[in-house]
Amino acid sequence: MTKQFTIIVAGSLVSKDSDLNSGSSITKYGIGYKNTIPWMGKLPNDMKHFREVTTGGVVIMGRKTYQSLPGCKPLPNRKNIVISTTLANNIKGITVCTSFEDALKEATNDDDNLKIFIIGGQQIYNEALQNPNCNKIILTQVYPTNLESQFNFDTWFNFDYKNWKTITQSHPSIIDNKNIFSFEIHVLEKIQV
Repeated sequence: MTKQFTIIVAGSLVSKDSDLNSGSSITKYGIGYKNTIPWMGKLPNDMKHFREVTTGGVVIMGRKTYQSLPGCKPLPNRKNIVISTTLANNIKGITVCTSFEDALKEATNDDDNLKIFIIGGQQIYNEALQNPNCNKIILTQVYPTNLESQFNFDTWFNFDYKNWKTITQSHPSIIDNKNIFSFEIHVLEKIQV
């Protein structure tokens, strides 16, 4: 049996659209551009938070996310599972699975006590949101400092906000010489119907 898992994502709010007929409230966050994260290396405090939350757990990602990691190396002190139909399965430190469902099964094979985190990209997030075992989202909302620093995006994280409730929200972070954008961390839980 597959256990519950958490999506962890950083994005900049692009739009919120409500549909009165369906009752949906789609929230759209930009998360990437040309296979990079627009604020990569500019928010070390968020990277520290990501490391603290995911260390000791399982991280599931798509091939492009894996290939965008610094040095194209697995994240240390975590079980790394990459979903790909083209990546070789002999890369030290990662397990390659060909589907999202296989990745979830692999995540629980060794130790049922490990927390499972979905860390991207867009297609993997979309599959995760459709899975009934997705029960939490840890969302870092990144704020551009001014209109000139608006981000470009070609990759998105979209979810129907009406299915989720915010259980905690941090205060906006302080901008300094290392963290050049402000951000907030939101923890959302799925509303059980």
